Amino acid sequence: MISLDINYFMLKIVNMRNKSEPRIFEKIVIEIEQLIRDGYLKPDDFLPGERSLANKLGVSRTSVREALRYLQSKNVVVTIPGEGTKIIAYNSDILSKSFSEALSLSQLISLDLMEAREVIETKNACFAAERATKNDLHKMEEILEKLYAALQNKNEDLQEILDTKFHYSIARATHNVVLIRMFSSINKIMHDNMKRRRIATFKDPEYAEIIHMQHLAIYNAIKKGQCMEASQMMFHHLEEFIERCIPRGFRG
Repeated sequence: MISLDINYFMLKIVNMRNKSEPRIFEKIVIEIEQLIRDGYLKPDDFLPGERSLANKLGVSRTSVREALRYLQSKNVVVTIPGEGTKIIAYNSDILSKSFSEALSLSQLISLDLMEAREVIETKNACFAAERATKNDLHKMEEILEKLYAALQNKNEDLQEILDTKFHYSIARATHNVVLIRMFSSINKIMHDNMKRRRIATFKDPEYAEIIHMQHLAIYNAIKKGQCMEASQMMFHHLEEFIERCIPRGFRG
């Protein structure tokens, strides 16, 4: 009944062997969903049994059981007595919703999201430098002016909102529909998962000023059409946020 190559499964989840990672079931959930997206698992395929999965992956049966229970609650799998756990999800919307919820569960995933942001937003900054229109630049200027006013007024909530709008304005300046949607999707999860931490950064006046200066540097590079400079400024900006807001214990 088992249709999945367990060796491939092991390779996909090899990084789960570090028992210090919190809530290991989250990683199992994410990887199983990704296997379905990639076509390695299809509707009506059966997963290996709990004991087999736990032994092969080097995790506890409790973690495997918790992951399967979560997937069943999201209608991704179903447990059939006497047969095993069968894949039933084929709707990408169901998987996307389930995946997004799993992503928001831990600090570890917050780091993964920030790394994804680095990949996307450094390229966004480069494309924006090459493609931004006068209207795009005007919108960035308006947002930066409002951000500075919020900084002066020590309005941390508004700074967090405008910070997001500034990064979104850069994504829009790429004029690439896919990149804009990717940024929007990741930002939604970031907002749900890290809003309080992001607001906290603006409560530090010194760092809030640093953020403002970094935003100006990114904007000026985009305005001058400097692709590499804009990309480097964006990378430095996001790296500093990771350094300040993601505990070291969750980094490599």
